[in-house]
Amino acid sequence: MTTTATIEQILEDYGRKVETEIQKNLDATHRASGALSKSIRFKVFTFGTVTTFELYLDDYYKFIDEGRKPTRSGGTWKGWSQPSLRRSILFWLQYKGIQGKVRTSKKGKMSDLQMQRASAFLIARKIHQKGFKGDRFFSKVFDEGAVGDPKLLEAQIAELLGISVKVEIENVSNENQAEL
Repeated sequence: MTTTATIEQILEDYGRKVETEIQKNLDATHRASGALSKSIRFKVFTFGTVTTFELYLDDYYKFIDEGRKPTRSGGTWKGWSQPSLRRSILFWLQYKGIQGKVRTSKKGKMSDLQMQRASAFLIARKIHQKGFKGDRFFSKVFDEGAVGDPKLLEAQIAELLGISVKVEIENVSNENQAEL
């Protein structure tokens, strides 16, 4: 006996696969606090005749996925300005427990915090000057033939309903979600 899945079940299965694949890609290359990996979640809901699938993760995934072009110091990247790049790097250094080399200056030894601040400054300066290349940990999940390929999802839903289906994927930032 075969049972026909519902649209909700198809989307739940799709969500679990996409969520797992994104986390796997992310964990393979980027693992600091694990906050980004923990933020990945999805929701399927039906309102009237419309069934919606929404995937959530912290907005800074864009930096890791797409990379970052050079900017002038203190500038913004695609509307991002807070927290500053240097402050984010300092937090990361502190979280990872990364210490700079002990240096002495005319004023004596630098404290751990002073060394971390100096390191954060240098790293931020290089990113502002050179940018960095993203690794597509998120985007490649939705490539043709990949787990999240919209065409594969369209085919599953079309088979269930017996009609042609078009799946649209759009990126809605947290800023836009507040307006909804």
